[in-house]
Amino acid sequence: MIRMLRLLKIGALILPALLFTLAAWKDRSEILAREEDDGVKLVALFGEQAEHLLSGHEILLDIVVEHMRDRGWDEVPTDLLHEVEVIDTRLDGESDILLADANGDTRATTLHLQPQQAMPVPDRDCFLALSRNETKTCISKPHPDPVSGSNLFSLSRRLEKDGEFNGVAQVAISVAYLADLWASATPSSSDVITMFRSDGTILAQSGTQSQAATGQTANGPNFSGITATGSSAAGDDRLTIQRKLTEYPVYISLHLDKTAMLAPWYSNVAVYGVVAAITTIGMMLALQIATRRAQKERRVIGLWQAEVQERENTQEQLRQSQKMESLGQLTGGIAHDFNNLLTVIIGNVGIVQGKVQDSDDRRMLRSALRAGESAVSLTQRLLAFARKQVLQVRPVDLLGLVEGMRSLLSRTLGPDVRLTVFADPQLWPSQVDPNQIELIILNLAINSRDAMPTGGTLSVTLSNGETGPAAPRDLAPGQYVVLTVSDTGTGMDEATLARATEPFFTTKEPGKGTGLGLSMMQGVVSQLGGATRLRSKPDRGTEVELWLPRAKTAPRESAVYMLHHEPQGDGAILVCDDNTAVLEYVCDALRTKGYQVLPAMNGRTAISLLGENESIRLLIVDFLMPEMNGAAVAREVRILHPRLPILLITGNADPEATRSDLPDVPVLRKPFDREQLATRVAELLAA
Repeated sequence: MIRMLRLLKIGALILPALLFTLAAWKDRSEILAREEDDGVKLVALFGEQAEHLLSGHEILLDIVVEHMRDRGWDEVPTDLLHEVEVIDTRLDGESDILLADANGDTRATTLHLQPQQAMPVPDRDCFLALSRNETKTCISKPHPDPVSGSNLFSLSRRLEKDGEFNGVAQVAISVAYLADLWASATPSSSDVITMFRSDGTILAQSGTQSQAATGQTANGPNFSGITATGSSAAGDDRLTIQRKLTEYPVYISLHLDKTAMLAPWYSNVAVYGVVAAITTIGMMLALQIATRRAQKERRVIGLWQAEVQERENTQEQLRQSQKMESLGQLTGGIAHDFNNLLTVIIGNVGIVQGKVQDSDDRRMLRSALRAGESAVSLTQRLLAFARKQVLQVRPVDLLGLVEGMRSLLSRTLGPDVRLTVFADPQLWPSQVDPNQIELIILNLAINSRDAMPTGGTLSVTLSNGETGPAAPRDLAPGQYVVLTVSDTGTGMDEATLARATEPFFTTKEPGKGTGLGLSMMQGVVSQLGGATRLRSKPDRGTEVELWLPRAKTAPRESAVYMLHHEPQGDGAILVCDDNTAVLEYVCDALRTKGYQVLPAMNGRTAISLLGENESIRLLIVDFLMPEMNGAAVAREVRILHPRLPILLITGNADPEATRSDLPDVPVLRKPFDREQLATRVAELLAA
């Protein structure tokens, strides 16, 4: 109900505004359409008037040309100019007619000149065009009247005698007559009417200088129709209507001022706005009252629903917990079984490899072993992504770790990639698993090498950092060591960068990448309590930051022990595993090292054998077994034989399960090979 009222409030704001906009738009469109229609009619009227004016003056020229046909200049009729002068004055209120011979000298004119005034001359452009017989009637550019000083433009015709050019007859038209006529007929004083030739030359125009329009539209001088343009000298918004005269290369254009056209619309918009505002306020007040009432009802209903909702939440949490528990058991079981299989495969291949002498057989065994190791790596990456990998965390000097990898990184990168390492002189130690960090750095180096096929630079930078604006968002407060790996490679676009840490996402060719490297990196760093951040741009390289927790204690020097796998003393090793294949492999691996082995398929059998055989000096037991698991066996053995060393082997995907049950019992993770098993056995027997 509250949500619906909120939507209605939004509607109460949007609907009046929408209706106001639609009404204003419709009113504006109607006003503009009406003004355009009136403008088209007005231009048609002005065009007819201009056509009549031009045709009337051309009739005068016809009279003069007819009377002068094949006559010499000494035969000009004395009453000819007086006759046409009367007609010319009736047309536009002024008379300006002249006759010029073939040399351009004026022979007769209707102008009444003062003695000191110079004789007018014909328009030069028209005189030349008519002498070459390029046109029948020539319309000149505007020019001042020699007597009155007012602007005129002229119509000229060719005079001939015996078929040869004999001069021109010119009659002028008053620009002021047209401007006054148009100004009295335009809808607004700011509207402008222009008459111009096809080349854009303005012949006559109404309006002031600031209102003056050009002799063409944005569509060119020969355009006929309606167009919107800012055509005035002031650059204001105008609507131009343009029409060509039928018989002459002359155009009439009307430039309507849109501001004046829309003056009634502005008044209507104000009225519409007041109505919309009153409507909106009324609707909002009504909806506000309804909202308050609905909120009170909602609080009452909420109290009634609280108990029901709490019960439903509890039931849902129980269902979710049961579902997650089932998924966890399924994942752990799959990981356990898969690790058992890999233990048997890798271990037995390793044993057989030491016994085979044929080179082809050894090569095939090496291939099988590499495939098994790849499967182990894939399993570890999946566990790392799921944050269920066992990490051997301790204080580590990251600079020493990187320097120790320098030769490996150089071989991996190749001769075309330069490796640089920079570190803060006061670099803190970091609380990490060094093996996993080495694997991450190596994976990043391989990615950088593939991104720099023509060579480049790989930089490894180590610095101290603390949480703040420069740190990743999801980082817990504290102090960190920042490991930055950057390259000058091809980089990634935003879409690829967004998916870079997704499991199984890769841009490499099939068979050249699993797509788990960056997801493994993110899982391991998150499990360590740190965070990662990637930056990349196409052709600008890629930068990967690893924010790793600072160690509270200094790193300890690693002691290197040369362990010999020869049996030490007498006695047997008791091996307990419910998986027959794993049991056989462990027993065979120990026998090849010279140990005596007693196998047991379950925990009860192992405890019985311990009671019967006092020569047993080490117990190797699987963690996950039916009826009695490895933790239960180890606890009972601790009671019965407290000095007997115990080695727990497990392929369980959840590292916390073994730590919580047996925190002080050494663990060997599956899959493992014969040498790893022998090393751990030798360590326990030597302790």
